[in-house]
Amino acid sequence: MTAFLRRHWFLILLAITLLISIQCAASLGLLLTWTTGRSLLVFAVMFVTGWTLPLAQLQRVIKRPTAAMIAIASNLFLVPVLSVVVGWWFELSFLPGLIVAAWMPCTLASAAVWTRRAGGDDSIAFVTTVVTNLSCVVVAPIGIASMFQMLRVTHSPVVEISATGQIIKLALLVAAPLILAQSLRYWGGSGFADRHKSLLSVLAQIGILTMVCLGGVTVGQRLATGETISGWIGCQLVTSVSVIHVVTLIASIALARWLRFDRAAQIGIGFAASQKTLMVGLQVAIDAGVSVLPIITYHVAQLVIDTIIADRWR
Repeated sequence: MTAFLRRHWFLILLAITLLISIQCAASLGLLLTWTTGRSLLVFAVMFVTGWTLPLAQLQRVIKRPTAAMIAIASNLFLVPVLSVVVGWWFELSFLPGLIVAAWMPCTLASAAVWTRRAGGDDSIAFVTTVVTNLSCVVVAPIGIASMFQMLRVTHSPVVEISATGQIIKLALLVAAPLILAQSLRYWGGSGFADRHKSLLSVLAQIGILTMVCLGGVTVGQRLATGETISGWIGCQLVTSVSVIHVVTLIASIALARWLRFDRAAQIGIGFAASQKTLMVGLQVAIDAGVSVLPIITYHVAQLVIDTIIADRWR
C-alpha cells in the first residue's frame, strides 16, 4: 500500500481535489475572480518545471531530428484531427472543451518520466515538450479559433475565443517562463535545479492541483445552474479521450517502427506524441469559458493508460 501511494499520490490527490472543489463550488466561487493570481500561478509552474529541463538533450536529438519531428507533428496535429473524428458522437456542450484539450502541448513532466520508466529515449520527450509548448503560443489559439468557427456552421451557440488575445497570453504565460528558466540554467542556475529536482517537481504538481481546484469550481457552478452530467456523458468523455490518446500513441509508434527506429526511440515517440499538459489546458479552458472536464479526463486517462503500458514495456 505504501508503494502504491508513493507512486500514485498525485493521481489520488487530483481525484480528491476535483471532487471537493465541485462539491464546495459555492463557497470557493470567489477563487474564480482571482484571474491575476491564476496567471501568476501558471507562470510559476511553467517556470519551475522548465527550470528542471536539461536542454543539453537537444544535442542528442539534433543529430537525428526525425524521431522528435514525428512526435511533435502527431502531438500538434494528429490529436486535433482525431478530436474532430470522435466529435460526431460527442455531447455538444463538452465538444469545445475537447477541442481545447486536443490543441494543448505535450505535458512538461510525465512524458519524459513515463518514457524513462518504460526504458525509452527521454531526449525525444524533452525536445517534444519544449517545441510544442513554445509553438502552442501561436498554433493552439489559431487552431482552436478555426475549429470553433467550423462548428458554428452546424451548431449554435458556440463559444467565442480571441486567437490574438490567447496568443499574447500564452506567450507571456508559457513561452516567457520557459525561456527565462532556460536562461537561468545557462547562467549557472542548473546546479540548484538538478539537485532539488524532486522538490521542484512536487511544487509544480501542487500548482497543478490548485488549477484543478479552480477547474472543479467552474464545473460545480455549472452543475448548480442545472447542467447535468449523466453516466452516458461520462462514458463519452472517458471513451473519447482514451481512444484519441491510444490511437495517437499506436499510430506514432507504428510510423516509427516502419521507419526502423529502435525500440527506445519508438517508446519516446509514442508517449511524447500522445500526452497533453493539464496546466495550460485548464488555463485556456477557463479563459474560453468551456468545460474543463475534457482536459482533466484526458490527463487522468493518459496517466492511468500510460502507467499500464510503461510497466508492461519495462
